[in-house]
Amino acid sequence: MATHVSAVKRIKQTRKRTRIKRSHLTQVRHQIRLVRSLLAKKDKTKALEELQKTLSLLDKAAGKGVIPANAASRHKSRLTRQLNALS
Repeated sequence: MATHVSAVKRIKQTRKRTRIKRSHLTQVRHQIRLVRSLLAKKDKTKALEELQKTLSLLDKAAGKGVIPANAASRHKSRLTRQLNALS
């Protein structure tokens, strides 16, 4: 266990940041799964609504450093292509 005050503080900060990032990542994953399930059901109107929320969530996650920017862009592109394929 760390004995220096600064090391103890860093441990606390890391744990707090990890909890926050994990919750954001979980939220993003659930939203992506929801959109994919709606696309599988071919429910275009509902999928379009949820896709907008998902795109926003992905941008926020990338901005906060939860996921890399390229990963967010890749997810957005693939989900949008799948939605457009339903037309």
